[in-house]
Amino acid sequence: MSGIIITNKANIDEVSAAVQSLGFKVAVRNRLNFDEVDCDFYLFSATSVNHLNQLLKQVDATMPTDVPKIIIIKERILPEIDLNLVNDFVTLPFNKEELRKRLQFHLKRQAISKKIIKTDGLVLNCDSYEVTTDGLPVELTYKEFELLKFLMSNPRRVFHRQQLMEEIWEYDFFSGTRTVDVHIRRLRAKLGPKYSHHIKTVRHVGYLFR
Repeated sequence: MSGIIITNKANIDEVSAAVQSLGFKVAVRNRLNFDEVDCDFYLFSATSVNHLNQLLKQVDATMPTDVPKIIIIKERILPEIDLNLVNDFVTLPFNKEELRKRLQFHLKRQAISKKIIKTDGLVLNCDSYEVTTDGLPVELTYKEFELLKFLMSNPRRVFHRQQLMEEIWEYDFFSGTRTVDVHIRRLRAKLGPKYSHHIKTVRHVGYLFR
């Protein structure tokens, strides 16, 4: 499990060390990196209430909604924070055991929720291997399902064709990366015009799910 701590505080060593001691890998950032979305949780700590609210609004608008967002903050300024934009909070001075339990709780809930992946009326069930659009079943092959699941699980992230080959096919297919294009074309056709547009082609690069 890995997370990103976003803060403008100079003294963040205590929080970073505490999270790492709990067995999590963390990276500390002083601003959002919108290309860096492949993490299990976000921790926020800021000296300015306005700055923290701004960060939370940016994350809410651009980052995956299923990634837990937790703030570490002084209790006296909690009323000034928009708590609708976060999953939880820990007050300063924080208790390491409390932080661990809160992280574990949200990560467990995240794992459960990931069994069902939704985008508008497009629903993918990871347990039953079923896909529906507006409640109607979509018949996909195993590889088509795995390709759609991978893209939907990593929204807004561009994947090269070779990356998709390695993730879905797990070996160098004899036809080369051309097989990815074929599967994407079939997948779009089965999803129909209402939902096929979510799979975007990034010219000369690959594909992303938006």
